Amino acid sequence: MKPVTVTQVNEYIAKKLRDDLNLHGLVVEGEISGLSRSGQHYYLTLKDANSQIRAAIWGQNAAKIDMSLVENGKKIVAVCDISPYSKNGTYSLSIRHIEVAGEGDLAAEFNRIKEKLEKEGLFDKKYKKPIPVFPYRVGVVTSSTGAAIEDIRKIITAKNDLTDIIIFPTAVQGVGAVRSICENIKIANRLSESGIHIDTLIVGRGGGSPEDLAAFNDEEVARAIFASDIPVISAVGHEIDYSICDFVADLRAETPTAAADAAVMDTFRLREDIESSRKMLILFQLILYLRCVPMPRLPLSVLLRDGLLIQFFFPSCPFCDHSSDVSSGIAVFLKDTFQSFVFISCRLNGFSLFFCHLINIVYVRFDGF
Repeated sequence: MKPVTVTQVNEYIAKKLRDDLNLHGLVVEGEISGLSRSGQHYYLTLKDANSQIRAAIWGQNAAKIDMSLVENGKKIVAVCDISPYSKNGTYSLSIRHIEVAGEGDLAAEFNRIKEKLEKEGLFDKKYKKPIPVFPYRVGVVTSSTGAAIEDIRKIITAKNDLTDIIIFPTAVQGVGAVRSICENIKIANRLSESGIHIDTLIVGRGGGSPEDLAAFNDEEVARAIFASDIPVISAVGHEIDYSICDFVADLRAETPTAAADAAVMDTFRLREDIESSRKMLILFQLILYLRCVPMPRLPLSVLLRDGLLIQFFFPSCPFCDHSSDVSSGIAVFLKDTFQSFVFISCRLNGFSLFFCHLINIVYVRFDGF
């Protein structure tokens, strides 16, 4: 028997599927999952309790369909045709009409749990714990191999060089995910109570289909988060994804990256602000010195830790040509920044300040001194 090519097999099967009248105008009931969009086209999966099939709504059909009916977790009745793709040996459904069949199983369970916990008060703001501003340790309950933990580690280490990160490797989807999440939340709290204090706990994972995120909509996980003594930031999926964990956590972050950003302070920026404030304090101390200490008639230089202070007199005030007996000044040169500050005191004009930085000169006047 002469062999046939893979292409010939796929093209033969595709032709059989296209020619089968039973596969045209199919009326299929299923739950939408994994909805995505590319340009004018929509891609999704239709599923029931035992099986699933890929489907697409092409742009020309989307214009005729009420797309507000198309969302994850919703059960629909779709009129569609078989659409084989011979190159890959696959097939899908091409949807041309949609009606709502009822609420999908996942969506119904989500709403049931949400309503139950809301009635019990687990979402009440009075139970929300504040997220610490200066955490010494941040715990992360997520997969140790996913993109989420890499994003969290990258953001925290880029912003903060003082906070430690403790990772609790967790199964975040599939069989055993609910138990793994709950157990690691409890382990984190026991560790914190034992003396290795954890200030903030991030619980979450990266994006995925509703089935992938299902563990974070589980009632047991929600109660574990509520019972945590450590403040919890929920970080599940993408910005458009909402989970039961988001409602019960102390803070909801749109993504794991946003959770890491909210968990720690920027210590590098803080150091810059402190250094800037320290230098301003030195300058104000010098201002007070000029106001309170009588000026000697002879020049006086004092070596400072951060630079050189030089006190001097002008023959006349540089601002109003007033006589020299009422005009004096002080210059400060900061060696670490190559900045110089020149203070000039004049009884007629008040107190004025020249600030010189390289070739840039800014004149600031302080009246009332």
